[in-house]
Amino acid sequence: ISYAGCAAQVFVCFFCSSAEFYLLTIMSYNRYVAICKPLHYGTLLGSRTCVHTAAAAWGSGFLTALLHTVNTFSLPLCRGNAVEQFFCEIPQIVKL
Repeated sequence: ISYAGCAAQVFVCFFCSSAEFYLLTIMSYNRYVAICKPLHYGTLLGSRTCVHTAAAAWGSGFLTALLHTVNTFSLPLCRGNAVEQFFCEIPQIVKL
């Protein structure tokens, strides 16, 4: 895999996993409000709030993935810029 392909693959992997964790956190808060404060559910979690929290989860996932990818690929490489595997993993990058 090429260096740019590896960077893109690491970014997408970090983005999907971190955005999923943020969305699961938001879903757990949604269930908490639905169970513990059912009468206030409509006022606490309206449609605008849901859209804003989902956008915040995707934005935070993007920022987290960008920071991790930039920090990982800012390391100097000693043995070229081609990973000898199809799937680019962080330990393989560190070996370079």
